[in-house]
Amino acid sequence: MKKKLTLAFLLFSCLLITKFKVQAQAVNVQDSLALVDLFNSTDGPNWRYNDNWLKGPVNTWRGVIVLNNRVWRLLLPDFKLNGKIPYSIGNLTGLDILQLATNNLSDTVPSSIGNLTNLKSLELQYNNLTGSLPVSLSKLTKLTFLAFFTNKITGNIPPELSALKNLSTLSLGLNQLTGTIPPELGSLTNLYKLQLSNNHLSGQIPPELGNLQRLGALELGNNNLTGNIPPELGNISNMDLLWLDHNHLRGNIPTSFENFPKIRSLNLKGNEFSGDVSFLVNIPTLIEVHLNQNRFLFDGMELIQQNILFPAYNQQAHISIHQNGNSLSVTAGGNLANNTYAWFLEGEKDTTFINGDSVFHPSKNGIYNVIVKNSVATKLILKSKPINYIAPSYINAASAYDNNQQQSIKKNTSFFVYPNPAKDILHIETDKNVTVSLINEEGKVLITKNINDKGEINVASFPAGLYYIKNNSNGEVQKIIIHK
Repeated sequence: MKKKLTLAFLLFSCLLITKFKVQAQAVNVQDSLALVDLFNSTDGPNWRYNDNWLKGPVNTWRGVIVLNNRVWRLLLPDFKLNGKIPYSIGNLTGLDILQLATNNLSDTVPSSIGNLTNLKSLELQYNNLTGSLPVSLSKLTKLTFLAFFTNKITGNIPPELSALKNLSTLSLGLNQLTGTIPPELGSLTNLYKLQLSNNHLSGQIPPELGNLQRLGALELGNNNLTGNIPPELGNISNMDLLWLDHNHLRGNIPTSFENFPKIRSLNLKGNEFSGDVSFLVNIPTLIEVHLNQNRFLFDGMELIQQNILFPAYNQQAHISIHQNGNSLSVTAGGNLANNTYAWFLEGEKDTTFINGDSVFHPSKNGIYNVIVKNSVATKLILKSKPINYIAPSYINAASAYDNNQQQSIKKNTSFFVYPNPAKDILHIETDKNVTVSLINEEGKVLITKNINDKGEINVASFPAGLYYIKNNSNGEVQKIIIHK
């Protein structure tokens, strides 16, 4: 009796194994042929891994996962595939994931890939694919992950990709894409990562990207983007990383960035930005900021240095030297008391150091430069463009007057201004009723006021820097500094 039971069990086991083998081989014929085509098109015999390919049942081929008699997942990363993706890849319509990253695939992506409408993840990064992105990708409406970065893809980004409403990652960086960023991408409201860096994209950043409330990472660096940063980007409440480096962007950083509640890394390096950046320290999560290689001055840099864990703000554009009569000056920003100005004449060894005030009175004609350092924002050294200084003729003419004449002029035109430097109120004393004007470094009249013996001018609203008070009655000018 025991022998009969044992024999029956063995017979039943053999039937199960036979049934399993039959099922294992029952893979859709079109799927099998497409896999064979892929093997032959990509030098299958020399793959890094090709266990059981074209030998055993399809579901035993390495990297192939079968579900319900269809190829469900094709996972061949770093297999050393060498060749082109065959058109027949579009027959694998049961695919959920197509992973062909980190190989040596070349030629164009076949339009038949748009037939894979069940795909959730398409990973073709780190290959040598060429040609443009097929518009048929827009049919893959179940996609959540689409990656083509590090290939040789050319042409424009198809605006039709806006149909992929389930995308959480769109990664097209390190290609040769041209044209503008389609504003239609602003409708991909499930995007968490948009990576378009290291291409040849041009035009402005679409303000529609500010609609991507779930976006955590926006990478647009190393392109040819122009214009200002749209303030709408500050509406993205989930932003963690924003990299706009190495473009041709200009203007001020939008103060709307102060609204970011989560951002940790901000990279604006290698553009033409300028203005005050002090408001960035009000972002509590910001630990890394790259502001170098722009047109910033020391305005706000002292606070950046003191409050941001990993600040970078060195190598700004050269600043301009202004000549006013027999004096030279520059605008460097920041707390003037922390600034040191080193003036030097080309061909001469001597350097004149001035603290807290950039105004310099050259003793010789020639080509002058200045280097400005700040005792707090020590990573930035501002350098000037050279200026060819020639003393104005009236300076030489003044030497023709004898001392008595000069004393007489001084007596008749003198007026007293204090405090200097001034922060809020500038007091002026005169010996008669005169009209005075407050003038900035560019020569623009900011305020004109009548002063009778004593008076004052409120300068609290003006930015720190060098200014002049002019007595309009006789033309006498006195230099003042406004500090904050």
